[in-house]
Amino acid sequence: MNASPVIRYKSPRYPTRLEVLGDCTLLERHQPAAWKSTAEMAGVVALMLAANGCTKVAQKIDTAFYGKPAVVAPIFGHGEGRGGTGCMATNPPVFLSEQDAMQAIREELGRAGVRLSETNVPLKGVRIAQRRQEWSPDKGPRVVQSWRPKLLTMNAFDAQKRVGVAFVDYADYFDLGGVRSASTWQDFDFKAIAQADRDAVERKGHEVSFGAFYDPVTFPKRFFNDPAFRSEMQALSQRFPKLDDPDRMTALWKKECAYDKQQRAIAQEESKRLLRLQVRDFIDWLKGQGVI
Repeated sequence: MNASPVIRYKSPRYPTRLEVLGDCTLLERHQPAAWKSTAEMAGVVALMLAANGCTKVAQKIDTAFYGKPAVVAPIFGHGEGRGGTGCMATNPPVFLSEQDAMQAIREELGRAGVRLSETNVPLKGVRIAQRRQEWSPDKGPRVVQSWRPKLLTMNAFDAQKRVGVAFVDYADYFDLGGVRSASTWQDFDFKAIAQADRDAVERKGHEVSFGAFYDPVTFPKRFFNDPAFRSEMQALSQRFPKLDDPDRMTALWKKECAYDKQQRAIAQEESKRLLRLQVRDFIDWLKGQGVI
C-alpha cells in the first residue's frame, strides 16, 4: 500500500478541545440518559460540573449600564499554588514576583496576538472583601470581613481585544481576598483566591474576556534529601576534622548556602514553566471563544 495525501475528509462529530474550552456546558447539556435516570449518578455529575465551574451561573449584572457580561475563563490548574511562611516553615516555598510573572504572561499572550499594553485597570463593580483572622480564648480563631471591599484591578489589559488578566501573588494576596493570619504562621492558597476572584468577575464583570492566573508555588530541594550533596558535605568535613574549627563551619555554611541558592533558582524556573502552561491553556480558551 502506498501512502497518499488526504484531499478531503469529514469533520469529526465529537467536539474538539477548543470547542470544549469555548463551551464547558457541553457535558451538562448532553448527559447520557442512563446518567439522568440514576439519582446517584445525576448527583455526582452535578457536583463535578459545579466544582469545575461548568454550570451556568446567573449574571447578576445591570447590562443596560455596564454593557455585556464578562466572559470568564476557568482556572487552569498547573501547580498546587499553596505554601506557608513563618516560624514553622523549615523549607519555605519559592514565590514568583509580579514582575517575573507578568513578563511570562505577556510573552505567551503576545505570541498569540494579545497585547497587554494597559496596566492596573480596575473592573467596575467587582469588589473583593478584605479578610483577616481573629482569635479569642472563648471562640478560638475566626475569619472576619472588612466593611469596605477593594475594587478588583486587572494587572494588564488589551483594550482592542478586550482581554484582561489578573495574577494572584504573594504581594497582592491580601488585597485579592486572602485571609491575613493572626499568628506568626501565614498560609497562602493562591489557587483558591484566583478561583474566588474569577467567580467575582463572572458575577459582576462586564465587557471583558478575563483570565485569572496564580503563583504555582514550588519548593526547593533540601540538601538532606540529596545523596550526592550529602557526600560532598562529608568529603568537605574530612578536610576539617576538628568540629570546633572555624574554617570548617565557614566552609560548610558557604557550601550549604550556595546549594540552597541554586535549588531556589531551579524552583523558580519550575514555577515560571507551570505559569506559562496556565497561560497557554488560557490562549486555547480564547481561541475557543473566538476572541483570537
